[in-house]
Amino acid sequence: MKSRPSYQSSIIKFYQRLDTCKKIISPTLNLQYDNRVKLLFSNPSSIKEFFLDENRVDKLKKEISKKSPLIRAILSKNKRPNFVIDLTGGFGFDTIQIACYGINVIYVEKNPVVFFIFNEFLSRIGVYDIKLATRIKTINMDSILFCDLVGTKFPYPDTVYIDPMFPENYKRKAKEKKYMQVLKTLIKLDDQKEEELFERAYSISNKKIIIKRPAKITPSVINARYPTYKIKARGHRFDVYVK
Repeated sequence: MKSRPSYQSSIIKFYQRLDTCKKIISPTLNLQYDNRVKLLFSNPSSIKEFFLDENRVDKLKKEISKKSPLIRAILSKNKRPNFVIDLTGGFGFDTIQIACYGINVIYVEKNPVVFFIFNEFLSRIGVYDIKLATRIKTINMDSILFCDLVGTKFPYPDTVYIDPMFPENYKRKAKEKKYMQVLKTLIKLDDQKEEELFERAYSISNKKIIIKRPAKITPSVINARYPTYKIKARGHRFDVYVK
């Protein structure tokens, strides 16, 4: 049985990875190592720090059941898909919840900083929940380019999941959640070519495409395709396109 790496060696390896990440992609990236993944902001902002830890995973697990809107959208006649591709990975909360239900997920994220943060988070998840962590495969790549590899380097999924960030002009009743504020500081909205991404997702999916939307926004009609059905959730909904 392999012994776990010492805390000190884990710290050293983390800062080696962080130093490499800074050199390649973001000199301003400021992360600290402890049992959490902590992102620090030096620029003037109402958010001074943001972290991901075991408590976040526990909260995500508690929200998931067969009756939860996300899982209802993912399942087909109460059957699990062979696996799911999440084309807009972000901080991976939806990916984690899908994996918590026992479904394998390929997490795809173009932004190298966000990808780095999620990978560090996932490595900590693996310490206390190895089964959950091994259900998730991470890919740092543009989602549209990744779709070109499906069928050759990756198998075709039953389900493709897309969570485009809500439009800037979308009026909210409540203040935007902290993790989404942080994500928007790292990812530009115009980086997401939604219609093209949907078409690629449609071409590689065996059964369905799911798009997360604000609850009260007009139903998503993409390239003359209407959602087959919609599943409502608190503050948002899932538009499901069945092939």
